[in-house]
Amino acid sequence: MGHTLVLLTTIVSVLSAPPANDYTIRDKVVAIRTVPLMAGTEKVADVVPGEVFRVRSSHAEALEVTGTFAGTLKRRDVLPLREAPEYFSGLIKKEPQQPTWVVARALVLSDDFQLSVRELAALTQRYPKIAEYRRLRASLLWQLGQTKEALAEFDEALRLEPDNPDTYCRRAVYYWSIQEFDKAITDAANAIRRQPKCVDAYAKRAVARNDKGDHAGAIADYDTALRLGPGDPYLHNLRGIARRDAEQYQAAKADFDETLRLDPQYADAFTNRGRTFNLLNQWDQAIEDFSQAIKFHPDRGGIFWLRGNCWIQKGNEDRAIADFTKAIELDPQDARGYADRGRAWGLKKEYDKALADLNVAVRLNPKYARAHFIRGDGFWAKGQLDQAIESYNTTLRLNPGDSSVYANRGHVHEQQGKHDEAIIDFTEAIRLSPTNPDFYDNRAFLYCGTHQYNKAVADYTKAIGLNNPDPELYSKRAVGWIGLGEYDKAIADFTEHIRLDPQSGISYLRRGYCMSVCPDAKYRNGKQALIDAEQALKLMRADSAVITNMLAAVYAENGNFEMAVQYQLKAIALAPKKDKVRLQLPLKLYQDHKPFRLEPTAATPPTAGKK
Repeated sequence: MGHTLVLLTTIVSVLSAPPANDYTIRDKVVAIRTVPLMAGTEKVADVVPGEVFRVRSSHAEALEVTGTFAGTLKRRDVLPLREAPEYFSGLIKKEPQQPTWVVARALVLSDDFQLSVRELAALTQRYPKIAEYRRLRASLLWQLGQTKEALAEFDEALRLEPDNPDTYCRRAVYYWSIQEFDKAITDAANAIRRQPKCVDAYAKRAVARNDKGDHAGAIADYDTALRLGPGDPYLHNLRGIARRDAEQYQAAKADFDETLRLDPQYADAFTNRGRTFNLLNQWDQAIEDFSQAIKFHPDRGGIFWLRGNCWIQKGNEDRAIADFTKAIELDPQDARGYADRGRAWGLKKEYDKALADLNVAVRLNPKYARAHFIRGDGFWAKGQLDQAIESYNTTLRLNPGDSSVYANRGHVHEQQGKHDEAIIDFTEAIRLSPTNPDFYDNRAFLYCGTHQYNKAVADYTKAIGLNNPDPELYSKRAVGWIGLGEYDKAIADFTEHIRLDPQSGISYLRRGYCMSVCPDAKYRNGKQALIDAEQALKLMRADSAVITNMLAAVYAENGNFEMAVQYQLKAIALAPKKDKVRLQLPLKLYQDHKPFRLEPTAATPPTAGKK
């Protein structure tokens, strides 16, 4: 989750501060008596002793503050956070029977949960009908992990005060923490029903809605909260998270911008805006924001991990590795650092180092699907195909909805010669991601390889119809048309590829090959084929069996059998063993001064290529 709810109204983090009553922005202050919190001339809430606020601005008589609520407090009603525990301890000594001061000290000392729980247990026994003690004790028990006891205290507080909105708000946070989002939403709604202007209740319901996946509902609640409590950087930050989760990236960025305008040192807003830039593929801006966040929190490995992933996107594996190494140093039990450092090593083709890191990642977190996926890629790169398949299988058991895993397993199956299994994998990848043109392209390649040309043409046509098609898809579809004997359509597709990408040597050569080997004379054009072949040689090297085989056919069609034989011998030399026999037939024809022709019903088109 990209945010943290503050359970109590206190944030315990004693900062160095200026002398008492000389406050600057972001200082934390503690209410020392029950007073009204004002928004202009309207009372926002009654503040009880122990509530903690962050200073937004300082005036002669009052402080503008933000916390659970935002407003102004008179200077005489607050103390710096660092002075509050001693102040309340002194009041307890003076008035040992006054429970208010024990509660206040428990709030500002809530990092010492055990002490606070013991003090509150004594208070609940002495004053069993005071709901506030139950609420506060429930909150502390929850933070100690005693969830069953915490819920019992919340329930008792509501029995004592069934209409108290604060109890509903606190219990909402409890339910949110154990991912009981519907119950959290219900409790927050109950708080709103009892106090319609409760900013905190709207914020808590929004967080639960967002984590449940109701991003629109969450954004609506944040809108209401900001109308009731405008100018709160905390709320803008949370709404930015909800907007980002709803893929409203520009709106999310605007919220994070506003958070940082209101509070230039709000470190989490830098992190969250950096995440948003990352999703927008704006790597430089993301890196800048993560770097700012690191200045505030140099001890958070997660921020280094985020920045490392941006360095990978920019192609700087060395800086990525440095960031992942720092993330591991700060949090050696976090599998993410090892997994992505392994990915970076893999990109540098240092596969042994990659697999070493990935082995640690899956040992630390055997259910971390992404680590298994990246390890599968490492095995694939090393040619350990069985281990790659095993890793992909594990990934899919943990996360069956990842189309990329099916696609990569499909590639490995294809390398193993298991074309049927590969087609099944790409079919599932397409089902999960029906707008990804690469998956149609990959399956079409397999269909061509198994002579299922109708299906290949259909897949290439689908890929072409998706947004921003790769021009080479036309050339690949043309191969399918050749397999179907539709030579006019094949030539048209090669021509379209050339129009879209005039620097594509392979399409010139494929068109020339088609015009040379068509069994139907009306589509053969040796002169144009030779022009295409010569243009192809200006744009590419004749360094593969596929290319030299096609060149040989073009020269043969033009009667230059000497060149045809030379290129065909080169094709045979470059070809894998399984293809050498097939390439002998054209060689014999050229040696006999005869051109090569495709069979009308058993065409063997040039390979379409794959991704």
